[in-house]
Amino acid sequence: MTRVCISNLHTQTIITIESPRLLLRPGFPDDSFVLCDIFSEPETAWWADMPSFTDGCDVLDFIKWGNSTFDLDQYMITDKESDRLLGLIQAIGPHLSDEKGDIIEIGYFLSVKERGNGYMTEAVCALRDELFAYPCVNGLILKILPDNDASKGVAIRSGFHYIEQAQENRVHRHLDNMPLDRYVLMREDYESLQLAA
Repeated sequence: MTRVCISNLHTQTIITIESPRLLLRPGFPDDSFVLCDIFSEPETAWWADMPSFTDGCDVLDFIKWGNSTFDLDQYMITDKESDRLLGLIQAIGPHLSDEKGDIIEIGYFLSVKERGNGYMTEAVCALRDELFAYPCVNGLILKILPDNDASKGVAIRSGFHYIEQAQENRVHRHLDNMPLDRYVLMREDYESLQLAA
């Protein structure tokens, strides 16, 4: 039976990205029930400014809305051994076949119960490596709430560095004009990291 992909509308290719412990894979409708639990966690729901989800169908509608509204690719973060769904990671930016030389934003959500195990750093590094394989990508950016020390640690461990704090006008109503710390990794810095490894 063919499964309908809900994740990748812009690269036109269903890609699975592998790291030592994780698979970043396309999402499918049956993932929406686990995502409903993750998105319903108060901290995650606040950051995403998500509506109240009652079931997986609501989450599926939300993901489809995101796919149609933003230029993004979404990957499910799963444990390689158990196939347990841990969270979601997104690449937000230009169509990856466009030669615009733009900067891609990475956004992510990880289940509260899975935090503190290094999963997000591993996922960000895996997606980082995949994105820099596209010659048109000049850099990556993470936008982090100033008091989110865990995400700042993810940024630093993944090779990003702080550049500024700026107010954001977002779709997220309660985040409008909220200052966010910006961490970037430009291609030349990434290539230096790879040479040093």
